[in-house]
Amino acid sequence: MESRKHVLIHTYMHFILRVSLFCLLLCYGSPAVLASDPLEVRALMKSGAITLALQQLDQSQPPFEKDPQAWVDWERQRVEIYRDAHEWKQLIQRLQKRPEGLDEEFNRWALQQMAEAYLATNDSNGAIRILRELIWQHARQVTGQDAGQVLDIALSSWRRLLIQAYLQADLVQDAEIAMLRFQQDYMPEDLDWKLLRARVLLRTDHADEAQALLAKERSSRAFALYYLAQLRGVKTKPEVIYVRAAGLAVKKKVPDDVQGQLWAVAAQAAILSNNYPDAIHAFSQALIRESTVEHQDPQEASLYSLSGNSLWKVYQDYGRMLGNKQQLLVGNDQEWFIAASNSVGKKPLQARAMFAALAEDTHSERTRRLAHEQFANLIMKNKHGLALIRSLYLEDKKLSLLAYLPETLRNRLVDDALARSDVALASRIISMESEAPEGVDALFWKMRRARILIMAGQIDEGIQALKALIKDTPGFPREQMDRLMQVLFDLQTVGRHEAAVELFKSLPMQGQDTQMHREVLYWIADSLQAQKKYQEAALYYLRSASYLNPDAEDPWAQTARYHAADAMVEAGLFQDATHIYQKLLLVTRDPSRRTVLKNKLQQLILQSNQKGKQVSVSEQSE
Repeated sequence: MESRKHVLIHTYMHFILRVSLFCLLLCYGSPAVLASDPLEVRALMKSGAITLALQQLDQSQPPFEKDPQAWVDWERQRVEIYRDAHEWKQLIQRLQKRPEGLDEEFNRWALQQMAEAYLATNDSNGAIRILRELIWQHARQVTGQDAGQVLDIALSSWRRLLIQAYLQADLVQDAEIAMLRFQQDYMPEDLDWKLLRARVLLRTDHADEAQALLAKERSSRAFALYYLAQLRGVKTKPEVIYVRAAGLAVKKKVPDDVQGQLWAVAAQAAILSNNYPDAIHAFSQALIRESTVEHQDPQEASLYSLSGNSLWKVYQDYGRMLGNKQQLLVGNDQEWFIAASNSVGKKPLQARAMFAALAEDTHSERTRRLAHEQFANLIMKNKHGLALIRSLYLEDKKLSLLAYLPETLRNRLVDDALARSDVALASRIISMESEAPEGVDALFWKMRRARILIMAGQIDEGIQALKALIKDTPGFPREQMDRLMQVLFDLQTVGRHEAAVELFKSLPMQGQDTQMHREVLYWIADSLQAQKKYQEAALYYLRSASYLNPDAEDPWAQTARYHAADAMVEAGLFQDATHIYQKLLLVTRDPSRRTVLKNKLQQLILQSNQKGKQVSVSEQSE
């Protein structure tokens, strides 16, 4: 709130300075500062200024009709920016609208980029459609000297991507046929091909072939698949595989995603050995590693059985085994709860397992809630507890379990989702709660809930939540008012100005200081201006400027009066605007600002004269 206020206080000065500089540039003919080289845009991207890089690109890329080759060069750079930022949807939408007249080489490249983007977004059907088009249509159009190169390199790449798309779509038979044909046509020996081929072999129950294929490879990624093939081939003891996989998983040079795969193999080996504690440890380690990977391939996760559901099953199976050893009967919830609670201090792993089993097997909703609360509280004692809770409770099939978590923990999950920019998930979690969790400020929670709904695109629900909040609250302390303003600013940002005006006008202003009154009037004017209600906007700007003091000349008042004059110009009230600019000129001493005000007045004279001429012509015609 404070930062926005400071910006507005100085808007008048900054705006005039910018206009002055613009006028000087026009006078001296200085060119705009633009990136003239795609490499410069690339440098901006690497520095993290993605939006700025795209803005510079928009200004530098010429129309295709004017300079086709330059357009293509810049377009390739744009697509690279989208790829690096993982903005796959924007990439697809951009390339879907590419202009007509592009050469086949660029079209082939564009379609491959789209196919890879579809794969990255798990849209296997979209990827298959594009890749089939590339293979059956565009490859046949290649003639001349580059035909061999395209068929040997590009076509090979497309066919590999198609195999990946088949696997992602769970079309394992199609993947196997495509893999066998590719092997016959190219006889490749590179590691990437062997890894892809091994995944197909494992998905089609040819574990021994996958093991033989990778026997001489020494990369950690190959070892993960090799150990998985060993495990499914049942020729090596699972205890041996556990030691090998877990031993490699802790090596620092192994990437996080491969560490997760190795731990998942170790977990499956432990299960086959009926070693539930090691299985729980290994699956937990796998999911913790997975949580650090920004873009996890669901195909890989499925191959390694790497999911929160896998961990749930191990916990519950272990808990039932422990219950059987203690001769506990399913349905005797009280004895199960007591036995689990007695293990919390000395054997927390066993306690978690028994609570997990009880949460699944009980017929009592009250017991289920208590069991989940105890289980989650024990999980949160782990250093990476929140990551494990995400895996256990936030998978699509398990979202219904969220209702059983303590409210304070759900609140932490909301914060975590927002920190990871997953507004949709935060909205889904917070929409489950109708009241603020115990110990959380109710006003703050309701404002936060409304803001999350707006950010997630559920704008009407957010507006209704704000209306109810304001209606039910007789007054807001200054800190809460500042926070509420931030939510209303979000409404303005998404263009819901009519609702913003209504909400600003409904605020209980009794007891608020003078500056807050001025600010609310100013924000109302902003939204009216955005709705092109210029006369009403000018009125509210002037109310903001003169609140409690019609002769105010402080920076806030000057800024508000300046915008009021601008709104009057838009409304055609040239004479009123002229008076305000003239009064501002009287109190302004800065030369650059005076120059801008004089320019405004000169423009008004020209507009007034032009309007007078139009009136004269109209009168003569009558």
